[in-house]
Amino acid sequence: MDSSIAIPGSLAARKPSKPNELPDRTTVSRICRLSLHPDDAMSIVHRITGIALYFGTLLLAWWLISRASGPTAYANVQAFTSSFIGRLIVFAIPGAAAYLLSAQHFVWTSATVQGERT
Repeated sequence: MDSSIAIPGSLAARKPSKPNELPDRTTVSRICRLSLHPDDAMSIVHRITGIALYFGTLLLAWWLISRASGPTAYANVQAFTSSFIGRLIVFAIPGAAAYLLSAQHFVWTSATVQGERT
C-alpha cells in the first residue's frame, strides 16, 4: 500500500524505522480509564438482574410442571430450592424485578433530567 493513500492511524501509515521494531499502536482512552461511571455500573447490574430473572423464570416453569406431574417431581424441585443455589435464585427474583422495574429507570431518568447524560 502506498503511504500517500494510507489512512492516518492505520498500520500501513506507521511503518517501523528498524527491521525488528514493532509499529506503534495507539491506545484507546476508554480502555485505559480506571473509573467506573454510574451508567457502566447500571449496565452491569442490569445484565446480572436479567440473568437472575431468566433463571427465576426457568425455576418457576419447573416448579409449575413438577406440581402438575406429581409428588416425586415436586420433591425434586423442593430439594433444589432448599439448596444454596436454589435459595439464591429464589431470593434474587424479587430483588431483580424491583431493580429492573423501578430503581434502574429512576436513576437513569433522574440523571437525564439533571442533564448528566448526553
